[in-house]
Formats: sequence, C-alpha cells, structure tokens
Amino acid sequence: MKMIGALLPFWLFALLFKFGAGLHYTLLSALGTRILPVWIVGLLIGGASFIQLVLDVPAGFLLDRFGYVRILRITTFVFLLATATLLFGLTPLSFALTLLLGTCGWLFFGPGSNAYMLVRAPWESAGVYLGFFHAVRSLGVVFATLCLIFVVDASPLLIGMLLSFILLIALISICLTPKERETVHKERKIIRHTYYIRRHFLPHLLKALRKLNPASTLLMLQNLAGSIFYASIWFTIPIILAAGIGDRILGVGMATFDAAVVVLGLFLGKLSDRADQKKLVFFGLLIFAVAGTMLGFNLNIWFIVLGFLATAGDEMSAVSLWNWLDRLDKKHNEDGLINGAIVLAEDIGWTIGPIFAGLLYNLVGPKWTIVAAALPIFLVWLISIILTRHHVQAPSPIPERHPHKFRHKH
Repeated sequence: MKMIGALLPFWLFALLFKFGAGLHYTLLSALGTRILPVWIVGLLIGGASFIQLVLDVPAGFLLDRFGYVRILRITTFVFLLATATLLFGLTPLSFALTLLLGTCGWLFFGPGSNAYMLVRAPWESAGVYLGFFHAVRSLGVVFATLCLIFVVDASPLLIGMLLSFILLIALISICLTPKERETVHKERKIIRHTYYIRRHFLPHLLKALRKLNPASTLLMLQNLAGSIFYASIWFTIPIILAAGIGDRILGVGMATFDAAVVVLGLFLGKLSDRADQKKLVFFGLLIFAVAGTMLGFNLNIWFIVLGFLATAGDEMSAVSLWNWLDRLDKKHNEDGLINGAIVLAEDIGWTIGPIFAGLLYNLVGPKWTIVAAALPIFLVWLISIILTRHHVQAPSPIPERHPHKFRHKH
C-alpha cells in the first residue's frame, strides 16, 4: 500500500495513458479503412512506427535534458490533440494527423515512464515497483481491448470524445505527479537497466551478439518475429470487428495475450530455473508457432484459448533465453549492446507487422493474413534447432526478473 500511495498520480497516469493511447492505436486500422485502402493504412501505421524507431535515440536525450515528467506532460497533451482531431470528422488529413501526433506521444511514454519509475523506486525494492508498473500498464491494455468491441463501429465524434476524456484525466494525473530530482543514469537499480532505458547507437553489435550466441541471436529473432505477429493481430482484428465478419469475442481475445503473462509469468520463471532451457526454447517456440498459426482459422471463442497458448509458448522460450543469456554474459559489460539490439528488433517488428498485414489483407483475407504472420515464428524455431544442436543444456541461472516483452504497442 505504501508503494501505491507514494506514486498514486503516476500509477493512474500509466493506467489511463495505456488505456486511452492503446485504444487509439487499436482503432487506427478500423478507422483508416473507412476512408483509405487497407494497404495504405498498413503503410501509414507501419511508417509511424518507423519514425518512432528512428527518433528513439534523440528522444532519450531530450528526456534527460528537460526532465521526464515535464516531457511526459507535454507529449500527453500532444496525444490529447491527436484524439481531439477525431472530433472534427474522419478524413485522410485528420487520420494522418491523429496518427502523427499519437506517434509523438508513444515516442516518449515508454522511456520516460520507465525512467521516472526507476528514479522514484527505492533501490532495495526496484524490482517490485517494476513488476507493479508492468501490471498497471497491462491492465490499461486490457481495458482498451475490452472496450474495443463497444466503439469499433462508433462515429469518429463519439470515439474522439471518449479518447479525449481518458487522455484528459491522464494529463491531469501526470500534472499532479511530482517532478524527479535526478536522472535515471545516476545509479542502476536493476540489472537490465539498459533494456528499460533504451538509448543506444549499437556500435560493435554483431561482435557482441556472436559472443553470447546462441541465446543473443535467438532472443533478437524471437522478438522480431513475435512483434511482427502481434502487430499483425492488432492491425487485423479491429478491421474484422468493424466489418462484422468475426465473433465479437475477438475483442476479449485480444486481452488474453497480456493475461497469459500475468497468470503464467511466475510459474514459467521457476520452470526455466529448474528445467532444461534448450528443451524449453524448442517446445516454447513450437507451441508459439503452432498456436499462432491456428489463431487465423479460429476467429471465435477458440481465439482466447489459442492466444493464451501462443503467449505461453512465447513466454516459455523468452524467459529461458533471457536466463541462458545471463549465464553466458558473465561480465555483463555489453548489456547495452545486447539489450539495444533486442529492443531494435521489437521496433522493427512493429514497423513491419502493419505493413505486412495491410498488403496481405485484401489479397488473402484476414484468416490467412494471421496465418502468414505466424510463419516467421516457425522460421525462428527452425533456426533455434540449428543454432542449439551442438549446445548442451544451459547451466542453471541465477534467478532474476527478465525484461518485460511487449505484446502491444509501446
């Protein structure tokens, strides 16, 4: 309770921002296809993610220079403007404007909120704060996906009013949040500091990856393939719901990806500490690939079950690879390079996913679009077999909280 009370305005901000901004992103494909061809919508959404990827480094320096809370206040206001543009109707211009302004808000939210939370968290309980922070943000995404089915076919005016109200409360919350007194770089409160405060030019990347193979390369490839898959899901399902060609339960199904992590996270972490990590990677990626493929053919109640299984397989292999990486990286002197590469792979995946789904949607339909989005996971599974065939079981790691993998827009 002390933890919650100490940062109550900030927790409320994180919850509402992820609720409002997450719902905004989830609705983009459905809104865009009302006025534009689906392939153009995919290019625009993917292009916005690419802009975020390119500006990631300068955004980190701006946050350090001008303050985390100050920048978060400004960019939340900018996101409020993004939702307010929908109040004036939906046109190609207003769609492009809401997408561009929303991208600015997303650009600073992740690193800014992570940095502020780590600055304010006590050193001895930073991991607990981080876990609670993940739960709060995931809850915001759950609210967004559950709300989707009620507003996906609503008028732009109604959507704009709802999103603006949520973002307005988020803006008030961050305005009530006390400013930080130092930068997050003064001390590292968690081992994977550089994963959460991402800002790397990635020098000597390939050399660093080779030193920590096969775990480093597989982690990067899994994050790339997984992000393509999740981004394609987030693009395709809202269009299906808006067109009325899928079961309304799909809106609930989109929440299952985060729910699976909450339910299974602790169990899979303990399993990774005790079991053969090589086998966990093999079966985890296989489950992820098979369940992800079957999702496309089950746009009904089974979507929830298969989505849960897909995320369980994803998390099983990811936790095992992170633990394997920690044991291989004995000196931990190149964490920044490895973490930067993994984050970069995620960003590239969220760029490719909407473009990929937008181009395929009219060519093969929504079902085969989702199936095609899962195929890169099969490729990663095959690569894992090749890369690990000469490796014995990874040594049992020192238990550690692994970085949170995003299965939604971040």
